[in-house]
Amino acid sequence: MKERYIIIQDNLKKIKGLDPNFEAFGSSNWKYELHKFSELDISLFEKNNKINLPTEFREFIIELGFGASPVYGVNRQIFLNIDKWEIEAGEDEEDYEEYKPLYSEHIVIAEYGCGIESVIIVNGEYKGEIWHNSDYGLDKLNDSYYDWYLKWTENLLKVLNSDGHIGLLSSRI
Repeated sequence: MKERYIIIQDNLKKIKGLDPNFEAFGSSNWKYELHKFSELDISLFEKNNKINLPTEFREFIIELGFGASPVYGVNRQIFLNIDKWEIEAGEDEEDYEEYKPLYSEHIVIAEYGCGIESVIIVNGEYKGEIWHNSDYGLDKLNDSYYDWYLKWTENLLKVLNSDGHIGLLSSRI
């Protein structure tokens, strides 16, 4: 396993040790656990959906897995469902420009409730980028799934180590 993935594994072990009762908001859903995909699972998914996942994301979910992530994490029943917004008749061009990345195929990587989510774009001009979608708009969070995930574990560790309030961690973590 690559050293960079060992860092994340170590961070998750530390987090689980610091929050054994899963007090961080949403953590009781995923208990700081990751569930791996096999190479075969991913290859079949890509073939069935006529898509090639971003290399870094693909490697991450095979090497480490999916599940634990900000707030509610990832719904196991819908993970790896491809979504894509469609342009509707009469749609405002300004709205299209603001939400342009979501008109590319994307996968939800973190759910925050009330329709708020973070996604990874899986094709097109924004492929591999992480975006946060909420009622306040669409914001780019990172160019890298690994960096986004590492930042989340590091920020959560900071909060847990500072004896800070962990009930409602920011969706920006």
